Amino acid sequence: MSVEKNNQPMQDAKLSSLDTLLQYQTIDMIIFKEERAYLASEQMKQHKVCDSNFQRATDHLLKLNAETVESCRSILDAETQLEKLVSQNKQFLDNTNPINLVQANVTEMALAEYSDKLHALEKNTNKLFSRLSEITQEASQLMSHLQKLNAEKAKLRESLTLQKREIEKKFQSEFLELAKIRETLDPKLLETYSAIRRVKIPIVVQYCNDGSCSACGIDVKAELYGKLKAKGDFAECPNCHRILYVQ
Repeated sequence: MSVEKNNQPMQDAKLSSLDTLLQYQTIDMIIFKEERAYLASEQMKQHKVCDSNFQRATDHLLKLNAETVESCRSILDAETQLEKLVSQNKQFLDNTNPINLVQANVTEMALAEYSDKLHALEKNTNKLFSRLSEITQEASQLMSHLQKLNAEKAKLRESLTLQKREIEKKFQSEFLELAKIRETLDPKLLETYSAIRRVKIPIVVQYCNDGSCSACGIDVKAELYGKLKAKGDFAECPNCHRILYVQ
C-alpha cells in the first residue's frame, strides 16, 4: 500500500472538517446579519440611551450621598467646635476679675473674638444645613427620575425580548442545524471561531495561491510555512487572526 493511499483517510477527514466548518459559517452568517440588525434597531438604541441616563443619574445620586455624609461630618465637627468655644469662654470669664481694668479690657477683646468665631461658625453651619436641604430636594428629584428611567428600561427590555424571540422562531431550523454541527466540530476550533466572530467577519477565509490572506491581503506564506500545504488544511492568519484554509 502506497504512502499516498495511507494519507488519503487523513486528507478526507481534513476536507470533511473544513466543509463542515464552512457550512457552519454559511448558516451562522445568516443569523449574524439578523443579530446585527437587532443590535442596530431603534429599540436597542433607545435602551442604550436609557441605560446611559440611568447610570449617570445613579452616579450623581451616589455623589450626593457622599456629599451628605461629608456635610453631616462637618456639622458634627462644628458642634464640637462650638462646645469647645463655649467652654473656653466660660473658663476665661470665671477666671477674670471685672474690677481690674486691664483684665476688663482683655475680656472685652476676648469676647469680641468669641463673638466673631461664633458668628463664623454659625454662618458655616447654616450654609451646611442649607446645602443639605438642597441635596434632599435634588435627591428626591433624582429618585423620581430613576423610577421613570427604570420603568422605561423595563418596557424596552420587554420589547427587545419579544424581538429576540421572533428572531429565534424565524431561524429555528438554522439554530438547530448549528447546534448539530457544533457537536461534530473540534471545541478549540469553535472557541477560536467564536472569539473571531465577536470582532470581525467573515471568520473562515481562503488562503490565496500567492501566499496571502484573502481577507486582509497580507503575505503570510513565511509565517505559515508548512501549515497550509494541502486541501483541507487550515491555520490562523498571523495578521488578522482569521481562520485560513486551503481550497
